[in-house]
Amino acid sequence: MLHKNYTLLSVAFVAATLSSQAATTIVGYSIDDTALLTADTLATDVFATDLTSPAWTLSGNIANDDFINIAESAGMAGGMGDDMAGAFTAGQFIEFTISTTSADSFELDSLLLTLQRSTRGPQDFGVRIDDDGFSGGNGDTGIFEDLYTAQPVGTNAELFTISLAGLVLDSSTSYTFRIAYDDRANTGSSSSAGRFYDIAVTVPEPGTYALLAGCLALGSVMLRRRRD
Repeated sequence: MLHKNYTLLSVAFVAATLSSQAATTIVGYSIDDTALLTADTLATDVFATDLTSPAWTLSGNIANDDFINIAESAGMAGGMGDDMAGAFTAGQFIEFTISTTSADSFELDSLLLTLQRSTRGPQDFGVRIDDDGFSGGNGDTGIFEDLYTAQPVGTNAELFTISLAGLVLDSSTSYTFRIAYDDRANTGSSSSAGRFYDIAVTVPEPGTYALLAGCLALGSVMLRRRRD
């Protein structure tokens, strides 16, 4: 029994490693002066809107050909209390929508965000997604649910990987993402800023499924041999 458990654990570990490491970008925003706010990586028959915000000025705030710099001069709200839900309500977010006309469906893998803050910048961010795409959701567009709760952001650029497991993109479904910064705990007079580097939506590599199936088959063979 102990050998069987070790075998299953080994197969599970390999499967988890493969699924976490292998992914293909179907929508990608590389923030620079040439790409501006338009997705520059798109899979065939996949579409994405430009990055927009109801409260922030994005265009003209590309810094160092590298990131969108949202300072208080660009609409970053400050000094109103630490409240992520309130930040979303106040429009303190960046937004984009993905869709497809493909006859095939895409099982989504992850939302990848590279974020950074200035020394006095917002420490928390959150992600919401249109509820229309959730499995078992109510099917109403324009209703957003939390996909990722507030997470501290450092003064060095950091990659955050947010799971989209269970979400499927097809011709009947679109997903709208909202990524918010909450800077409203900053009551100081000095300017602060939140920064957006690259943003991407990924799907598992096609070969990942075959590798996972192979791992499971190998585990099954090993267990049968031990029983024999």
